[in-house]
Amino acid sequence: MGLESIVKEAWLAGRTIDLAGIQFGPSFPGFKDKGFVPGPYPYYYFLAGLVRSQGCNRILEIGTHFGGSGLAMLRGIADPVKANLVTIDTTDLNPALHGVAGFTKLTGDANGEAVLREATDRFAGSPIDLMFVDSSHSFIATALSVGVYGLLVRPRLVALDDISFNDGMRALWSQLQASYEAVNCSDIVPAIRIKECGFGLLRLR
Repeated sequence: MGLESIVKEAWLAGRTIDLAGIQFGPSFPGFKDKGFVPGPYPYYYFLAGLVRSQGCNRILEIGTHFGGSGLAMLRGIADPVKANLVTIDTTDLNPALHGVAGFTKLTGDANGEAVLREATDRFAGSPIDLMFVDSSHSFIATALSVGVYGLLVRPRLVALDDISFNDGMRALWSQLQASYEAVNCSDIVPAIRIKECGFGLLRLR
């Protein structure tokens, strides 16, 4: 199945998954929404649907924030017993995440040696199904995460938020498109993410 078909199927599947109670959390400085942002964003449904339609169980997320996207992906896993979702952020904004079954929250620099070792150990050397990168939105940090984790945990699919957000992310996305099978999901289903942000999907294997 081509990536365009995968995106469409994931979007439809995601709309059938109940994401009630999942929240974005505290807003960032300069964010258009102020204070505590409730309710799931559209791309949460896409991620949940991607997990469900592609049969993903082993997932790595870089950029937890309050846990909204990670929890959405967790709900997309068809058999919760098989869930192994590892999420990483420099902050620990939602301590409740530490008690969620199948969900491991690590705190620290995802590209630092200590966290990198701990994260990869959680998958015991086996390839993962999906990696979602939504962290610093800079060329070098995102490129390092995609490259290093791509080598060590060998994700089948990589999702990237905010590929159109700034010059660095646009430059990185251009280079990734030249090297891998890649689509901007916002071009296929505009409801997933506004075009000013964009939402990339790569197939690595």
